[in-house]
Amino acid sequence: DLNYQPVSWLELDAKYGINYQTNTNLYTYDRQSENANVIATGAYWSNFGGPKGEIDNYLSSTNFSNFLGGATVRWGIGNLIKATSYGGFDYRNKVYKSYVAYGLNLPVYTPVTTVQTGEQHVASDYTEPFVTYGYVVDQKFDFGEFAGVAGGFRTDYSSAFGQGATPFTFPHANGYLRLSELGFWKNSNISKTLEEFKLRAAYGEAGIQPNAFDRYQTLNSVPIGSNVGFTLPDKLSNPNLQVEVSKELEFGADIAIRLGNGNWFNNVTLQPTYWRRTTDNAIGSSDNIPSSGVASIVDNKLGLESHGFQMVTRLQIAETKNFTWNFTANFGTQTSSVTKVAGAPLILTSAVGSTGYIIQAGDKVGQLFGYLGIHDVNAVDKFGVPFLADADKANWSVASNGWVVNNATKFPFFSTKQYNFGDPNPTFIMNFINGFTFKGVSLNFQIDWIQGSHLYNQTKEWMYRDGIHGDYDVPFTINGQTGAWANFYRGVYAASSRNGTKNYFYEDASFVRLRNVELAFDLAKLFDIKFTKNLVVSLSGRNLLTFTKYTGLDPEINSSNVYGSNSTGGGFDSAWDRGTDHNTMPNLRQYTFGLRVGF
Repeated sequence: DLNYQPVSWLELDAKYGINYQTNTNLYTYDRQSENANVIATGAYWSNFGGPKGEIDNYLSSTNFSNFLGGATVRWGIGNLIKATSYGGFDYRNKVYKSYVAYGLNLPVYTPVTTVQTGEQHVASDYTEPFVTYGYVVDQKFDFGEFAGVAGGFRTDYSSAFGQGATPFTFPHANGYLRLSELGFWKNSNISKTLEEFKLRAAYGEAGIQPNAFDRYQTLNSVPIGSNVGFTLPDKLSNPNLQVEVSKELEFGADIAIRLGNGNWFNNVTLQPTYWRRTTDNAIGSSDNIPSSGVASIVDNKLGLESHGFQMVTRLQIAETKNFTWNFTANFGTQTSSVTKVAGAPLILTSAVGSTGYIIQAGDKVGQLFGYLGIHDVNAVDKFGVPFLADADKANWSVASNGWVVNNATKFPFFSTKQYNFGDPNPTFIMNFINGFTFKGVSLNFQIDWIQGSHLYNQTKEWMYRDGIHGDYDVPFTINGQTGAWANFYRGVYAASSRNGTKNYFYEDASFVRLRNVELAFDLAKLFDIKFTKNLVVSLSGRNLLTFTKYTGLDPEINSSNVYGSNSTGGGFDSAWDRGTDHNTMPNLRQYTFGLRVGF
């Protein structure tokens, strides 16, 4: 990092960094062909070969370098206007390499190396280069303490742009207006109560570039005898692929109110914010022409929109010589929708099970589609069509558990068509944070309230499938007959579609949780210990209490960051899998004891 300031108003800065990372994994599968269980069952462990064992070598490396140079000019007109101008250049170069080789058919003796295997192969030899560079320009003006405005842009070039080799430019701007700094405000009685009133706004754009070869046609190589042949990949690249662009607009205010001059309820601050975010040209996969021989093509598939409101409230409840009490409440609500789907709707299944998603314009992000069980024999669908024919209604009744069940078979009713279950995302999220101090003792705790969220309890569905859920022992009444009807629970899994998505397992996952609590004692202050500045003993807990109607292990979990891959539409923080609970590890209850000494 080189920094040079030739004059007070000019600063030059240059940074260069290199990050080199290697990863080596060696897997050995012992020879299993003589094992009695393998011989009896035909089951064995292997990645590339049979039961005679193998050695697999996975080698990968990433070499990333980054240069960032810029100049900052600070200027202005006295104390009236202060300005900062910045221009910079950003260059990034990344090379990823992966090499996979393996040897099959291990000898019966040990130790053994790859050279001693019966045959050796190279499974993969891959190199992915990626270069991007761009220019950054920013300008900022502050007009005393009254107002400020800033703006700029970033222009990027990329080796992944292909036929779209022209640069992409992303602007941004923000500004504020502090009305409480105006003369009429300061000189009026309103300033004694409304001490701070600032309006703010911001706008920005950002882009996600295509992957290295999304715009370039690549071929797979395969050995054919002593020669090499080429095949098309499963997914075609697209030379006309555009950069995925996100835009966000935000409005807000900062308000400070003086409630009184005493020790209790002295002041409160409010920070309301409204925001709206859109994503255009989100990259995905589209079905390709069947005659091309390739199933799909990389495309700018989706458009997304989300908006929400946030409010942060801070209240100083008490401040005396020995006692303080501060309170913070955070409120947030948002909704996300699909605004555009290029071509036919996307039909996906969760990467963690069998729950179904249909991605089409106008639908909420993450909502599920499945078969409907009903609570009334006269129920109709969204088009007004009865689920049960009039002639058949006498064969069905509403059981004491609220579901319509066949009187003879004890099977529940589920629709033959699939319907939208609705938005699984919370209606709102709130956090309540309290902090107390009394002499050398402090108590802090946070309570979270998540309202209106839903989870699809696939863990429960598969336990129904295997007949191991505790509900099988719960009796209820069907048409005057009471019993623990196994046919009902089995039917919930099997009716209309085995393993199909059913609204029976779509549960309200609202909850209130004691997120954190900490009790601390500063022994140095309590007992006037002189040789330390502080001697703090603390005991804290996390996720200690939860109040919810959700029947799974934890209403806060989902499977989006546990299994799967983005290529299937689910897993790895996928938005589509946020409403599915599939054998996911619940949040842990934690207890911590701490000791902090300061000199």
